[in-house]
Amino acid sequence: MDMRDLFDMWSNGGCLGYAIRALEALDYKPEEIQTIVGMIKRQFDRYTVEEADKHYCKSPY
Repeated sequence: MDMRDLFDMWSNGGCLGYAIRALEALDYKPEEIQTIVGMIKRQFDRYTVEEADKHYCKSPY
């Protein structure tokens, strides 16, 4: 699959769904999840998908 196809399939809602499921699986409180989801939404506005992907690939996670 071409990287362009991957970015075309990107969904902020899908990303948030993964994050919420992970946080729920780790037993985060709803208020904590809401705070984290809010911060992720702010990052959507600050960075492109490509920038976020590069950051992820360079991170230790």
